[in-house]
Amino acid sequence: MNNKRALRMLFSLKCLVLVASLVFAANGSASIAPVNGKSTTTADHSKFKALQGPFDRAEDVTAACLTCHTEAGEQIRQTTHWTWLYEHDETGQTLGKSKVINSFCGMTITNEPRCTSCHVGYGWNDMREPPPQAENAVDCLVCHDTTGEYWKFPTLAGHPTYIPREWPKGSGKMVQPPDWSALPGMWAPVAGPIAVAATSMEAAPTA
Repeated sequence: MNNKRALRMLFSLKCLVLVASLVFAANGSASIAPVNGKSTTTADHSKFKALQGPFDRAEDVTAACLTCHTEAGEQIRQTTHWTWLYEHDETGQTLGKSKVINSFCGMTITNEPRCTSCHVGYGWNDMREPPPQAENAVDCLVCHDTTGEYWKFPTLAGHPTYIPREWPKGSGKMVQPPDWSALPGMWAPVAGPIAVAATSMEAAPTA
C-alpha cells in the first residue's frame, strides 16, 4: 500500500468516526430531552445520598457511582476504549492507540501523562503497563457530567486539577478545581455505544 493510499484511507476513517460521533451525540441528546418540561430519565441523581459527598478527588466520585452501578467499572475496563488495544483478526497484530504511531499526536508512549489526559480513567502514567485496574480508576464524569465545568487537566494522566493551576503555562490564567458540591445535579445518561468526547483543558474555563 503506497503512502497516498494509506493517507486517503486514514482520512476516510477519521471522517467516519466524526460522523458516527455526531450521530451518537444527536441520539443521546434526543433520548434525554425533557418532555413537557420533565426529564425522561428514571432516576434523579440529586436524591442519592452517595452523591452528596463530600468528595476530595475524582476517584471518590467513581466509588460513589459504583455503589449503584456495580458492574460499570468492570464493563468499561473490558472495552478497547479503556485498553487502547486491538487484536487484528487476520494478521494477529496487536494494534491500538497505545501501540502504534498515529497522525494525531504521534506516539503515546513517553508522552504520558499528556496523552492519557484523554483516557476515560485516572492515573495511567506508564503506557508500557496496562491501564490502572482499580475499581475507582474509571472516570464516570467525563461522559456523564452535564455542567460543562468538569475538565481533565492536560498533564495529570486523566485527573482534573485538585488545586488552582496556571494554564497555559506563562499565561497568568488559573484553572480551578471542579466544584464537587455541584455533583448531585451533574449527571446525564449516555445513549447507544459509549460515545465519549473526553473534555480536555484546552478550552477550560479559567479565572
